[in-house]
Amino acid sequence: MQVRYKVDLLGAEYHAIRKFLDVMSMITGLRKAWQRKRLISLVYIIQLALALTIGLQVYQVFEASIGNSLALEGLRSGYAHTVINDLLNIHGASLSPLLGQVRWMVLLYMVVSVFLSAGIWYKITRDTEANFWLGASRYFMRFLMVSVLLAIAFIILSALIWGPYLSNVQYWMEYWSSEEWILWLGIIAAIVWFLLAAYLFVCSCLAKKSLVLEERSVMKSLAYGCRRGTKTYLRLLPGLLIFAGCIALVYILVACINEMTVISSALSIFLAFLLQQAAVWLKIWLRIGAFEYVKNSA
Repeated sequence: MQVRYKVDLLGAEYHAIRKFLDVMSMITGLRKAWQRKRLISLVYIIQLALALTIGLQVYQVFEASIGNSLALEGLRSGYAHTVINDLLNIHGASLSPLLGQVRWMVLLYMVVSVFLSAGIWYKITRDTEANFWLGASRYFMRFLMVSVLLAIAFIILSALIWGPYLSNVQYWMEYWSSEEWILWLGIIAAIVWFLLAAYLFVCSCLAKKSLVLEERSVMKSLAYGCRRGTKTYLRLLPGLLIFAGCIALVYILVACINEMTVISSALSIFLAFLLQQAAVWLKIWLRIGAFEYVKNSA
């Protein structure tokens, strides 16, 4: 009995130490990411340049088609489906080329994201003096293959989770007496989907770490990432939840800035823009911090 008590006590102490080390790893990840401010700023500038390129095209199309239309006044108070629908009906012909380019914009954004991810992982895995552009160009194709394979897996698993739910919602609303069960099923599906996304994120990080650090092939890196990710996923999950919560707070901050009704002067617009860009910079910092956390803890 006494031996069993000592074993239980040692087990409790081990878990307490393990949790403390995980918290320290998360803090260390954020601290190391903060030390890479030049890397964060470089990623931010590249993303801003891409956004401005796309944004200017959108602005020119809207300026040429809609201009100072009074119909836009209906959007000042927020989203209005009727106003948007009327604008599409009236100016749909001029907006259709822009809508047709959306798929290419999304593809371009994904390619740039993979390129940036390759450079980031090369920097944080090798050393702070490693050349970002060299790593991004050297590992781009392999990172692209890893991203595509994991994206396909994520899409398939997401369809398996949300497909049955969304296809039966209408039926349940007609034949179930209460919508409470529909809501709870949706919450359960969302939780499972989020846990799946977190697991694939861990596998992706570990696979990319293996690609850069050990120069393994794509398939061997993916196998290592999935195998190691399965073993460490539950231990990393609390830290990932904290990172996800922080990023969600940043998105909420940006949404609150966008919903500000006091934006009426050039100065207020400029200040709102600065706050938005600061939130984007913080989001990049948190993402690199999450990379560091998984890299050092798994």
